[in-house]
Amino acid sequence: MRAQIFTSCILVFILSLTQAIGQSLDTVYYGIDGIVSSEDSAFFVRYVHYDEISKKYKYRQWSLINLSHGFEGSGELLSLNPEIIDGKIDKTDELGNQVTYLYEKNKFIDIISYKISDNESVPIYPNYLVDQPISVDELIETGNKLYSKLSYQVSELKDSSCRLLIQFVIEKDGSISNGSVRYGCAYKLEPYILEELNQMTFKPARHKDKNIRVLVFTIVHEK
Repeated sequence: MRAQIFTSCILVFILSLTQAIGQSLDTVYYGIDGIVSSEDSAFFVRYVHYDEISKKYKYRQWSLINLSHGFEGSGELLSLNPEIIDGKIDKTDELGNQVTYLYEKNKFIDIISYKISDNESVPIYPNYLVDQPISVDELIETGNKLYSKLSYQVSELKDSSCRLLIQFVIEKDGSISNGSVRYGCAYKLEPYILEELNQMTFKPARHKDKNIRVLVFTIVHEK
């Protein structure tokens, strides 16, 4: 009798554990190409659970490269492998603003909330998400133009190993704002870069048939 009771308890425990695993995936590590097996080869970590009501995987996500930022985002997935984004994604963008993106089965629809601190602001879109982005060729050409102009002014840029990652926003009218050096060999080049950038204009990016603000990057280095 005791043996039967013990066996029944074990079966109940195993069934409960199986159901719990089915509902909660706990920690999932992601690399460049998707899920990886360990933290050592991961770029970020997601804490995931399956929501029976919405039939979606709900997650919170942290970067493993820069944990000082703490909580970095949350969202919903229809499936994990392959990953199908469906619903709202809340995150902090590269400029430190709180953004809510809307997806439908891996297709980006629009930004539905954008805040700087507690005030509503005009959204800044990631260039790669929008319907008509600034082309890669145009951004490469911009980097080349900056190099051509700055190399005559600043000797550090003549070193072929010197590369600068430049970040800036292209406004609705094609003008430039929020320029900065994200990574580079000589940060003292930033004033020269901003001076040159502020004189440039672009054909504005578009999304849903309207001009929008976009965040872009380019590299300044010897060709």
